[in-house]
Amino acid sequence: MKQYVFNYNGDPKKPPWGETNEFVENFVSVDFLYSKFFVYYIDEMSNIQKDFTYLDEKIVFLLVSTSNSAHSISEIISFLNFYLNYPNYKVAVSEFMQIQLPFLYELLLLFIPFERLVILQKEKLYKIKHLITHRNEHMNYLKAWEVPFTKEGNFMHFQDLTNVRNNFLCNMTLFFNKIENVYRSNKDRYQLYDNIMLIKTSADKFIFSQHRCFEPINERTQEIIASKHVKILSIHDFKDIYEYICVLYHAKNIIVSYGGAACTNRFFCNPESKVILIANLHYKSEYDYKNENGIELYWHLRHSHIFAAKKQFVLLDFPNFINETNVHKILDCLEK
Repeated sequence: MKQYVFNYNGDPKKPPWGETNEFVENFVSVDFLYSKFFVYYIDEMSNIQKDFTYLDEKIVFLLVSTSNSAHSISEIISFLNFYLNYPNYKVAVSEFMQIQLPFLYELLLLFIPFERLVILQKEKLYKIKHLITHRNEHMNYLKAWEVPFTKEGNFMHFQDLTNVRNNFLCNMTLFFNKIENVYRSNKDRYQLYDNIMLIKTSADKFIFSQHRCFEPINERTQEIIASKHVKILSIHDFKDIYEYICVLYHAKNIIVSYGGAACTNRFFCNPESKVILIANLHYKSEYDYKNENGIELYWHLRHSHIFAAKKQFVLLDFPNFINETNVHKILDCLEK
């Protein structure tokens, strides 16, 4: 069968983001490869010899490309905007997404009720009467990425992020309204914190890009962090998507690590919050970007790691560990 080809980096030689295709009476199957990539097959196949399930439906296919939530969250946001054009269609979702990205699957259910979903199961073949695909934006970056900042040594300060919420590649109105409504309707159900820390560490064996994680934080350092009334959290601490949204949106100060933790969580913060982003050395090749004149532009950081918050600090070239010798650099930002 023909494999659906993704365009991960917006390559002009490949099908463009935003492309829409329609398929009539085509066969479809799903797969998951290398513990990372969702795979989709769509083909006419006139000489099929295998049993299949016929779906006599009009369906829009949610094509999420990877189990890396840093990118899949952007693809879901892109799809939700596209789906507004097809309110009477059902939505096909790979069973692998349901398994590998349970929180993002729950997030999808906030926008699209379960009865409108069609879960395509592994190792099964489907024939769909009328199928629409949309090539979702793989990274919901800032359209105008030149967000002004000041820099002193390895400390960056983005003082005014007021316009960020309206500057994403995808229209965020639908998404931001839903997040705020979920918070206001459910905040009394959960324990909330003014200061939270979401750091990607190698202690989490299921994390994406483990080779770029921080080392696990030792007990003494955890005690120092707790003494400043900062709650250390991981995705496994949340019971469901409602608790996750309420905790993120309530926090006044969010300490977060570079990479997937930042790219995923940047859409859920309160517009009045302050973010402290720790850019550890494993990511230096990404954030340390210079133009042809050798001037630091920090392009990767400014186009994909800026939060929809009020202001943001960035600690550059941070060691790949947090311990008693350097944790004060992070905690001091709480008072700025």
